[in-house]
Amino acid sequence: MKYRVEERMDIGRRIYNDEMSCQGAADLYGINKHTAKRYLWLYRDTNGLAPKKGRRESLSRNVAKRASSLSGDMADYESMTREELIQELVLAMERQLKEMKERIRALCDADMESEEENSDGQGHSYSTGTKDE
Repeated sequence: MKYRVEERMDIGRRIYNDEMSCQGAADLYGINKHTAKRYLWLYRDTNGLAPKKGRRESLSRNVAKRASSLSGDMADYESMTREELIQELVLAMERQLKEMKERIRALCDADMESEEENSDGQGHSYSTGTKDE
């Protein structure tokens, strides 16, 4: 699947910011792992950013970043019971899932618009030459 430059930059940004790995991006967006790496380089080079450190350092930085982005102070979480922490984790995961679904829906909509642009209006696709049912 081909992505516009803006979409490539967004994928590269997410990889650069440790929101996902190159392999995770490849699986999510249906691209090759090396293509995801090129999107990372495109984002990094376009924005004049330094290359990423090793995986071990990026993982610890990702954990620290996530901890600092939690709604509330760490002391709040330290005072929670096990059940409250689990509930907070479930809520955070639900928010992430909702965001991922919205992104996938937007990509699917863009893909459908692209297919419609390549159609002659009578059910024939220019790319395949077959009649849509």
